[in-house]
Amino acid sequence: MVSRTFRLEESTVEQLEYIAKSRECTKTEAIRFAIQTGYDALQEEYAGNSDSGDLQRQIDYLRSANLALLDQNAQLVDALSKAQAVQAVLAAPKRRFLPPWRWGRKNRE
Repeated sequence: MVSRTFRLEESTVEQLEYIAKSRECTKTEAIRFAIQTGYDALQEEYAGNSDSGDLQRQIDYLRSANLALLDQNAQLVDALSKAQAVQAVLAAPKRRFLPPWRWGRKNRE
């Protein structure tokens, strides 16, 4: 799948932040909501004008953008879970192995 980089204008970023605040969700969910809303609007418009090939291209583009966003989201979740696992391993207390004959003594380091 080919993913594209999207550049957003300041007004668009402000609109996404407003959506995130009003719906009490994260920015990723706000982006997903905006894409889905645009996709639904194009589907409704396309249902009225079924002879337009341009609308179909826009729908396909939004669908691929939505899939690219979901793919990026999945990669981010995977990376975060791996980072948390590494952080947990690094933060674990280091324990020395003591042979059985030293179990009764104090641990001297």
